[in-house]
Amino acid sequence: MTNETIDELIEGLWSNDSENAIRSIKAIGESALPALLIALKKDDRNAEFVDFENGALRQAIIDIGEPAFQKLVEALTPGSDLVRAAAKTLKRWGDSRAVDYLIAAMQNDAIDTNGRCYIIDALGYFRDPKSFEPLIITLRHQNEYIKCHAARSLAEYGDVSVMALIFDALEGVNRKWWYGTSESIGEIVKLLQKKAIQSGKEEDFETCLNKIRDNHLEMVEEYEAWNHIG
Repeated sequence: MTNETIDELIEGLWSNDSENAIRSIKAIGESALPALLIALKKDDRNAEFVDFENGALRQAIIDIGEPAFQKLVEALTPGSDLVRAAAKTLKRWGDSRAVDYLIAAMQNDAIDTNGRCYIIDALGYFRDPKSFEPLIITLRHQNEYIKCHAARSLAEYGDVSVMALIFDALEGVNRKWWYGTSESIGEIVKLLQKKAIQSGKEEDFETCLNKIRDNHLEMVEEYEAWNHIG
């Protein structure tokens, strides 16, 4: 196959015939990866535009298998221009082997803040026990974006015992930016409540929230107001 043919197949991932393009790219295999990763970088979007990303492109990468997995975890390094895209694609892939790499990248201050936030989000998706304590440590990070994303990912575990730690960590955050985001205290605690209900621990949730109220009244009231709106 020529590079031109590979490029044509990648263009086909944006067509109504994307499934055939995925199959053809899979047949090419590892040699298609350089062009696919270039396309992934170009198609990568920040959160507010994530719905415009091409799912067929990411599926084509996943279908390459192990060589693609290795390229994605290798991209979780300082200076890489694929950190964010790699973190999101590994999350979509769902292979738990990525967790160790994601933890290491989360703890690396040399990786840019935006990329690390997506890495943290991926860890929240996996909910692996290995990342629970590292996320608690990250909750104490000086960067408010990183700590808010860590709080959101911890909430994915549904463990109400972390609620007090989350409120303590987010007390001094400038809350102007988080309104309407999934990293706001309202959405984080709402998620914890949902998980508690699903696991039959709603009473534990309410007990924890009431204990927190004395020290973080304004934040609890913000959650209650947001919960009422939602």
